[in-house]
Amino acid sequence: MNIGSDNFWAKLPAILQNIAQCDYAVIDLEMSGGVTSFHDDSITGIESKEDQAYTAARQGATMHNILELGLTLLSFSKSSFKGSFTQARQSPVNSLFLEDTRTAYDFAAKQDRLVDFSYSALKFLKAHGVDPITLSGIETYHNAGVPYLSREEHARAISRFHSARPFVPVEARELDDAAETFQIETAESIQDWWSQRGDDTESLVICLPTESVSRNALYQRIVRQLIHDNYPLCETYSFNSSHGMRVQIKDEAADAERINNKARKLEKALKTQAGLRIVIEALCGGKFAGLVQPELVYGSNPSETPQQDALERDLQSKLRNWEKKLQSSRPILVGHNLLYDLCFLYDAFIGALPNTWSQFSVQLFELFPRILDTKVLALEENPIEGGDPLEDLYKRWKGKEPAVDWQRVMYGYGHKAAAHSAGFDSYMTAMVFLALCHKRQGNMKQRLPEWEDGFWDVSRNTVRIGPGQIVQLGRPAIQPSEMEK
Repeated sequence: MNIGSDNFWAKLPAILQNIAQCDYAVIDLEMSGGVTSFHDDSITGIESKEDQAYTAARQGATMHNILELGLTLLSFSKSSFKGSFTQARQSPVNSLFLEDTRTAYDFAAKQDRLVDFSYSALKFLKAHGVDPITLSGIETYHNAGVPYLSREEHARAISRFHSARPFVPVEARELDDAAETFQIETAESIQDWWSQRGDDTESLVICLPTESVSRNALYQRIVRQLIHDNYPLCETYSFNSSHGMRVQIKDEAADAERINNKARKLEKALKTQAGLRIVIEALCGGKFAGLVQPELVYGSNPSETPQQDALERDLQSKLRNWEKKLQSSRPILVGHNLLYDLCFLYDAFIGALPNTWSQFSVQLFELFPRILDTKVLALEENPIEGGDPLEDLYKRWKGKEPAVDWQRVMYGYGHKAAAHSAGFDSYMTAMVFLALCHKRQGNMKQRLPEWEDGFWDVSRNTVRIGPGQIVQLGRPAIQPSEMEK
């Protein structure tokens, strides 16, 4: 199933419910660029293999973006493998910021998110209607995707809102003839307004005499300094896209309401921008119930009805239940060559990546305490061959037991499912995972062992970091020959 900007909110409750009910969540990402080469000068000087691999992945994740997120969820009956099912979803990712309201526009203007594409990513975008030379169509492509906002970006926006705006006095050297004239005339206007004030005095509107953003900033500071230095009972703020200033007598009640109104608008904008992070929060047992806006799920309705109110209360109750369940027990996260995907996920949805593997390993374990890498599982089989290891493994096991019914109608996005589509790759990873586990288990009808079982000792929380090398979270890298020791 393709999840885009047109159906994300409507499909979100079902996705969250499926995550809360599943046993394994299999992910795959398509990125706008790869990881740094191990032969790069910034990598070769690093001593430990795990720090080399992590630094290469970290640099790639910091430089590039996620283009698509694929998610396949696996569930099992309580007693056996029989009855398992898979739901494959693919979501194009919008790395741009929404600007559909004034608050959202102001928020977006303060962000500094890097959007970068490698040559291979440009070929990927070309297949989706984007001109690789002029990037014509890139905005249309992004707008079809689901936006996101990391925890760090969210927290920074809230902190910025509550931080007092620093008062920066205007220095004499900043005043040219035009600015000095504006200062004198504005001071006279404010003085006239103040001397004629009464109980019903309206605010004073000052129009800034320029369209220049930099000049407007100077003129706003001039007005603020005049009020700050001479009228302690007054306040001033900008309006009309900062092309005007309003001066008025302080009204604490009105000020509090205006601030609360701005806070509500910002909160709504941040929740709308959060998008795909809600799904990631569910996967890592985070808080997501408060990020879901019922009016986006059901559509806005100016005239609230008892039926709509009941729907929204029911949704909020379900969200809290799913959140509580996932905080106590989240699904096991599965991926192929998982280290790279985890770095990109962390950078996009959590925040700045830690500097070292040991730091990342600790923080990653807090988010995903149970992970499995199919590359590690595959090391116990024949050496991986083929230009695309995942596709090679999938073809090797395709049509063999264990088989899981997969309805293409659930997945189709208007083009044939193929490798290097994140949704289909997550499905292939799920099938490879099941095949490798059940081959090793030797009993196709038996449910996979519990997480604490010795069956997972070799692969539990272990990722591949390079040819023939794996590392367990919080432990140094080991060679395949040591895996059975």
